[in-house]
Amino acid sequence: MIEKYPADTDLIEIITNKISLNNSREFFKSFGMCFITNNRSDIAHYGSRFLFGITDFEKLKEISEVRRNYRRISGIELKVSTSLNDVFNNLSENNDILDETSSLKISDLVQKDENNLTGKIKYTKKHIGTVDLLREEKRECTFNIEETDSKKMLLIYHDSNEDFSKTVQAIEMVSENLTESNTIEPFRINLEKLTLIQKIELFDRILQHSFDDWDLNDVISCKIRRGEDLPDSDIPDEDLKGIKEAFLRGENLRTNETVKKFERSNYYFSAMTIKLTHKEEPDIIHLEIYFKTKPDIPEIKINKSFELVDEEEIRHIIPQDQQKEILKYFWNLVQNKFFELYNGINED
Repeated sequence: MIEKYPADTDLIEIITNKISLNNSREFFKSFGMCFITNNRSDIAHYGSRFLFGITDFEKLKEISEVRRNYRRISGIELKVSTSLNDVFNNLSENNDILDETSSLKISDLVQKDENNLTGKIKYTKKHIGTVDLLREEKRECTFNIEETDSKKMLLIYHDSNEDFSKTVQAIEMVSENLTESNTIEPFRINLEKLTLIQKIELFDRILQHSFDDWDLNDVISCKIRRGEDLPDSDIPDEDLKGIKEAFLRGENLRTNETVKKFERSNYYFSAMTIKLTHKEEPDIIHLEIYFKTKPDIPEIKINKSFELVDEEEIRHIIPQDQQKEILKYFWNLVQNKFFELYNGINED
């Protein structure tokens, strides 16, 4: 919550450098102000004179070009032998502080229906401070547990890796206090559960998929890995060019000479950023699919988004709720492809 009215110079700085031209126009249009200009500094100069309220500043924060306004999603499967209603009751009965050091606890549990529940984890994070030696930050993260296709999936729209790790930790600590028949066992979705061939096949199946509302236009970047304890590397431009050409020709990645070269050296894909264009709306996104190892997180996030205006790609922040819908769609896709391979199911 913004508590101090910002200076005009701060507003000019934000509107000029932190918000896209299209987002600025849309923001002021909601106040009945129409700017016919392609210069963000002109909008900032006149728009900063407007008398804003606190809620208006919060809206400016939401549409600013900062990393926190691009959403991400992660998840794990929860292995349980009971119903989702039993999971809800077990979590609800363990709403005390689970870890004294970080004040970790589960709260705000709501069961929406027999297949869906939501909740929050709350914890305290300590930083080296400028005034105090240790500064405390109160954090919270919302999670969903959904049951689909006989699987119970924990999904998290997190702002940091620690949010994900703390959510999994909270579930594990609750499970330690349950009877054996009620335990909740997190099953992590990671590449180490697949063979080398399957790891490459996973990304190949994603690229070959026919998306419902999106066209896949380009492979922007890839990361490769050789063992979970070794750092990831960006694929050199020349090798990336070969992968792009194979994708554009509709070839299977595993038949591509560049990919076969990596495979012979026991390298495999760990991350891929792709460019997608919506089939009906003028939306373009750069979507990253990344199987991290430290910590162990399967993550999908929107790195950038644009609006297509007169054949020009203009930076544009997609509304948060819409971002979540997009991420959920691609999470379900990646999750299904992973389990198809893990369970040894071949596509037709």
